[in-house]
Amino acid sequence: MADLAAREQKAERARAEARAAGEQVAKMQQKFSSLQEELTRLYQADPESFDHNGQPLKSASEAGQIVKQIGELDDLGDLQARYEHARQIEQRVGGLRGGA
Repeated sequence: MADLAAREQKAERARAEARAAGEQVAKMQQKFSSLQEELTRLYQADPESFDHNGQPLKSASEAGQIVKQIGELDDLGDLQARYEHARQIEQRVGGLRGGA
């Protein structure tokens, strides 16, 4: 019985971690998309303010500040990996319940 309770507790923690990581990923993707859309809008409005790689010529410009904000975002790949890892733990621990 204590074993089952411990597994239930572990499964609940894994579910909570997966849920939190998933929410973080969604927020990050939304923030990145909105910044990228704004940067694209600025580029289309004034391409002369950007170099041949699409980077703003002036870091103090509005576009430069957006690029800075994008750079300050957490690593989306790392967040996605944390989410996937938490989901795997949740599924594994959840599957153990069926065998008890």
